Amino acid sequence: MKPFLTGENPVAKSLPFIFAAVFFTGLGCLGFPRPMMDDLFFTGAGLNLAAGGDFSNPLLARQDFPGTLYFLHPPLHSYAIAGWLKIFGVSTASLLAFQAVMYVLICWSTICILRKHRAPHLLEWLLPLGVASAFLSVGLRSEPLAAALTMLGFALVECLGQKTVLLFCGFLLLFLGASVASRLSFFSAALALASFVRLFLGGTSFIRLGVLAGTALIVAMLGFSCLIGFHFQEFYKIYHFHAAGRLGGDIGSLLGHFFRGILGISQWPLLLLWLVSLPLLYRLSSKTRDLVRASLFVSGVFLLLMLTGIGGEGAIWYVVFSLFALTAAYAQQSSPGRSRLAQMSLAAALLIGNGRSGVELFGLATGHITTETNLQTIPAPASGRPVLINPESARYAFDYRLPKGAIDWNFSAPFPAELATETVLHPDDVYIVGPTVLEVLDREKWLDESVPRWNPLGRARWSFLQHPHWTYVINGKDCLPPKPQN
Repeated sequence: MKPFLTGENPVAKSLPFIFAAVFFTGLGCLGFPRPMMDDLFFTGAGLNLAAGGDFSNPLLARQDFPGTLYFLHPPLHSYAIAGWLKIFGVSTASLLAFQAVMYVLICWSTICILRKHRAPHLLEWLLPLGVASAFLSVGLRSEPLAAALTMLGFALVECLGQKTVLLFCGFLLLFLGASVASRLSFFSAALALASFVRLFLGGTSFIRLGVLAGTALIVAMLGFSCLIGFHFQEFYKIYHFHAAGRLGGDIGSLLGHFFRGILGISQWPLLLLWLVSLPLLYRLSSKTRDLVRASLFVSGVFLLLMLTGIGGEGAIWYVVFSLFALTAAYAQQSSPGRSRLAQMSLAAALLIGNGRSGVELFGLATGHITTETNLQTIPAPASGRPVLINPESARYAFDYRLPKGAIDWNFSAPFPAELATETVLHPDDVYIVGPTVLEVLDREKWLDESVPRWNPLGRARWSFLQHPHWTYVINGKDCLPPKPQN
């Protein structure tokens, strides 16, 4: 009844699932995803809730948002983080494990979808590379949770028949996924629509589908309302204020930021392969229409986001998913040689997409990048002095057991500014920060102290911190004023 989950050799069938779990467990043990600028911005409210506080992010106190509650993003991610930390404890390992579980869920769900459509077995083994290329760079942000819920919901609807409970749960997970990360909500909606269309064309009553999907949407909206305490007006005010400040600028600059800042050069081959593959949407036969439809819907959303300049972190996953779907569909109606060529092309693009992580792993293995710390204990600042930290020190110096009243250095200027150096420095501040902050202070001439880097490829963009776990304690009054430009 469910050949994609069973088979003549259950052990062999389970190996891709086991490999995905081992792959991301190993990366988590090695400290991936690495600290990212937005980590404290996205986890601060969850940390505060886990400590018994309210739904606020005290680390953003100097951003001067119009309200204290964390209504800058949808609430589900923060509450999920808080629940996880209450169960497993507050620590770096716990937060990394949460992300690893999301990566594994994305892999497992997508494997089930591909297996249902009899995709080549190699694609199942390549999926961890696809997930890693899309999400390792986003750190502890909310997009992996959004994609995990979305793909799990899509897999339930696609793979487990038409039982009412399963369809309801599938649509509910799709809508919950849409409620986690605003810019990825369009992809969740696209996959929900693709499932709705497939079921309707397969003979399921439109009224039944409408009732199931509508009820799931109402439940998801009710859950969202409860999490914000039914403070709709305040949520809209703060959320709109933050979104308007983030989306400013012309489309050209927004696209430049997306392709150079968010994606980076290593992910361009995935985009290029996707663009080259798009004509297949019109050539593939009806035998693979379900895969093609899903690929068409998410590809359309990605193009729309690009044209409007609002593409964000994690969106590349749906390009990757589209590539897997198109490769699976193409393999079913092409010669074995062409099928292997398509799979090898995808594998090459995924390897390049993970190139930076691969070089960093090589650096760790060869000792060019160390995991040693430079401070055995962190000196306690004098009472009343504000402490500014960053994601590196939060992880390596405090293990996410943050000092009371701490402020995120990366978001300590009035919004829409961010870094502490984008406003007047406070001489009483104490910076307990990692090397990336020291690099900013050195580059902008507030301090004269460089940070050692390993540059294996001769390009500054692909250089790596030699001592990423080092922590620096800096007094705000010791920062020099910027030197006049000649």
